[in-house]
Amino acid sequence: MEETFEEYDFCVFLTRKHHLHILNILLSGNQEYRFSEIKNEIGINQSNLSKALASFMDCQLITKRVHNRVFYYSANENTKRVVGYFDRIETLGKFLKGDSDVEGMLFVKRLNGKVV
Repeated sequence: MEETFEEYDFCVFLTRKHHLHILNILLSGNQEYRFSEIKNEIGINQSNLSKALASFMDCQLITKRVHNRVFYYSANENTKRVVGYFDRIETLGKFLKGDSDVEGMLFVKRLNGKVV
């Protein structure tokens, strides 16, 4: 059974325009998608994606890799709560046809905030 984007809360994708990397957030909901550019001039690596997501979610994030899945945590002085995970990185060909500047995407699923 193949997973679809609708099974995730949002995904992150990277585009390249004139040597600047632009991180975009693709949100799902009611069969409609909204694009939001949140950070410019970033490199493609897990650290920068995490920082951009922290900015988007307005919280400090701590990440932990478990096999091919990267969990991220919302942190404060007393607790760390699991707030979601990056599921996998894919090319966007089957999602956004014809945009050759798209370099890759991360699917993101928010969790229910269980205390770690």
